[in-house]
Amino acid sequence: MVCKGVDTINSSVPVEVKVIPVVAVFPLSVAATEGNTITLTCEVSVGNEGFIEILWYNSKQAGVVSQTRQLSLSNIELSDGDQSYKAEYWCLAKNSDGTGRSQNVPVYILSSDFNEFCFEDYDSGYTWEETPVGTSVIKHCPSGTIGTVTRLCNSNDGQSVWGDLSFSNCRSSVVIELVDKIFRLDEGFESGNISEILRETEKVSEDDELYEKDIEDIVYVLEKTEQKTKTQTDRQSFIRSSSNIVSQKKRNVWKNIPSRNNLVKQIISGTDLNARNYISESAEIGKVVSYSTPNIAVHGIRLPTAKPTNPGDVSLMDTGGQGVIISDVVTNELKQATVVQYSSIKDIFSEEELKESVDNTIGSTESLTIRSTIVSFTIEPPLKNKSVSKPFKIVLQNNQTGYEDSRRTCVFIEPEINSSIWSSKGCTLNEAESSKKNVVCDCDHNTAFAVMMDVADVQLTESERKILETISTIGCSISLVGITLTVLLHVCFWKHFKSPRVKVLLSLCVAIGFTDIFAILEGVARDSSVSFLGKNFLL
Repeated sequence: MVCKGVDTINSSVPVEVKVIPVVAVFPLSVAATEGNTITLTCEVSVGNEGFIEILWYNSKQAGVVSQTRQLSLSNIELSDGDQSYKAEYWCLAKNSDGTGRSQNVPVYILSSDFNEFCFEDYDSGYTWEETPVGTSVIKHCPSGTIGTVTRLCNSNDGQSVWGDLSFSNCRSSVVIELVDKIFRLDEGFESGNISEILRETEKVSEDDELYEKDIEDIVYVLEKTEQKTKTQTDRQSFIRSSSNIVSQKKRNVWKNIPSRNNLVKQIISGTDLNARNYISESAEIGKVVSYSTPNIAVHGIRLPTAKPTNPGDVSLMDTGGQGVIISDVVTNELKQATVVQYSSIKDIFSEEELKESVDNTIGSTESLTIRSTIVSFTIEPPLKNKSVSKPFKIVLQNNQTGYEDSRRTCVFIEPEINSSIWSSKGCTLNEAESSKKNVVCDCDHNTAFAVMMDVADVQLTESERKILETISTIGCSISLVGITLTVLLHVCFWKHFKSPRVKVLLSLCVAIGFTDIFAILEGVARDSSVSFLGKNFLL
């Protein structure tokens, strides 16, 4: 409930507050065999005073199923030929103020002769009871969060196995409070100043135990505050919050977020805006100003109003040699230039979404990836001509080593435009100035840049192959030692171990041993003068 005062009231005014029931069903999920005791409970946590009417419903039949607080399902019998009964149950609670509805609870009842179960397991602080294959177990999220955790019991090649835990419905209480403050701020209610909200956002975003919903909520908070920052401290807090939320430590959480590339674009857009404002409010003119966080670095310059007769290039580079070089032909047209480097965003991009968001200058394939830093470059005022005669040099850190003849393309995107897609128009890869450490792109405009790589049919370099071969040789050698010891042990104590099962084991060990030997000798044969036929014989 939210109240907002508009005028001063000098007399008493009666206020009637209606309390609609808040209701939930427990347990959160049911999976049992026919004849087991099954009871669902409709619990009313708010609005339970006075007369309460309880109504049960399910997805299998129309109308009210029961009108008691507890619902017994032990009398459900499967029809002849049916192996299972599946339905969703929920309850309504009615009082004089209104009606509250619970969540849906899945109920699975299987025949008594069903024998495919996932065994009881303990994982992530939860005890997962024995569960039939094909059913899910739902539990409450960890303490301090709201929502539910889900885990599915699967069948894999005839074996019952537990799936991964899904925390996608969990939300942290502190993040919910932060979103609530933003909502009240948008609606015009008192909610503290923007600086306080940004400080809280920075603190919350440092948590490495955030869930998918939390990240989506924090990006929403950043979106709502990006144009409300008033001080340099506010802008620093905003940039630090953005850096925290794209940390590599949150990489695995990001991978579970659908349409995450759009969220990344929103982060870049908001951070670029605050970086520009940060540079524009800096006191020094004609000198490069920098501000760095673990995952985002800002470099910018305010150019003097009095323009020199012979201007030089403006270099906005970091200590590693990455950044932007602005050619002398345009520096006299500019009042400000800002470069923002995003070092970790490449690790959270969805490659599936990436291949659907490129234009025909790149060509959508199944193997597109971005492994470089992303450099966003903005200038003020915008150039009179959309493209420049002498290109900007965009220097990006090259994280795509280890491939021979890798097909690299300099690309850009306009993060502030929702429908923007990746393109290479107006950008070329400068092979002559690129190195193993950095990639140089010559572009005739400014926006957010990266290096995109198509890894289809790309071969590893010789050094990378040697590293992998060494790892394989060491692994196969350890395996061969273990296999040899196993065979010797069984041969020495054959009288004690003799059985058909041991014969099968020894046959398998011998086969694995020869495979290890061939794998080890294959590398030696390739590097020596052994004939082609000899190498193929070993393989």
